[in-house]
Parts: sequence; structure tokens; C-alpha cells
Amino acid sequence: MDYDALSDEIYVPDARHNVVDVLAPVDSEMSTLPPEPEYVFHLPASPQSVAITNEGQLGFVAMRGGSVSMLDILGRQIVYTVFVGGTPHFIITGLYPPALVPKPPSASVQVIRQQPIVGRVFWIALVAVLLLIAGLALFFMRWRWTRKQRRPTGRSRSPS
Repeated sequence: MDYDALSDEIYVPDARHNVVDVLAPVDSEMSTLPPEPEYVFHLPASPQSVAITNEGQLGFVAMRGGSVSMLDILGRQIVYTVFVGGTPHFIITGLYPPALVPKPPSASVQVIRQQPIVGRVFWIALVAVLLLIAGLALFFMRWRWTRKQRRPTGRSRSPS
């Protein structure tokens, strides 16, 4: 069951008759109660739950057999039915459906951009330190090799 805050209508799934009953709002000043249901949505399968979007334009009905129907509330008709599989038991709708590609707020973008830079700086520093160590090792090895080449061997050659 769900409630449309804009029209005050209540949407009740009726699994026995494969419909969603729409109940009219009732207030204390009415002298007679309205006939119920105000109108119905006839469905291809037994409804398990219903959810209405907050602006009251669309409704979604989870049905036995693994399908979900989208309702056009203002047009009072089923717009589309999709097979989702399984046994859906409930539907949740959010305030405003997200765009195809959500854009994060500018503050989030700055945080996202700063994190990879910190990671890159770490790797650049690590590579620089490793290159420095490798360079020093090569320099030391060459220095030892040239020093060894210059050192006289222990035997002295006499001039002839």
C-alpha cells in the first residue's frame, strides 16, 4: 500500500482480483463517504506491493511471477511492464530519480581530484628514491672498479 501526498489518494494492491484499488481522500467535513474504490488499475498478474513517486506522476507495482508494471497515475493506465525475475515483494521509489550520469557536487569533485594526486605524488617520490639508490649504487660500483684499475698490482716492474 502507498499514499500520494499531492492528491491524498491511497493505492492498495488487491491480489485476489489482480488490481490496484485507488481510494479517494476522506476528510471530516464530508457528509457522505465517497464510493470506493475511486478507480482501479487492472493488472496482468497478482500485485504484491505498490509504490508511488513523490510527485504523484508514476507508480510501480511488483507482481507475482516476477514482473513490475509502471503506472501513469494522471493518465490512469499501465505504461510499461517489465519482467525482472524472482519474486519481487516490495518497491521503493526515491525523491527524484537520478539523471543518466549523476554529477557530483563541486565539493566532492575537489576531494576526488585531491586523492589521486596524493597517490601520484607518493609513487613519483618512491620511484625517484629508487632511481637515486640505483644511481648511487652504480656510481659506487664504478668508483670501486676505477680505483681497482689504478692501484698497482703488488709486483713492480723494473725498467729494462
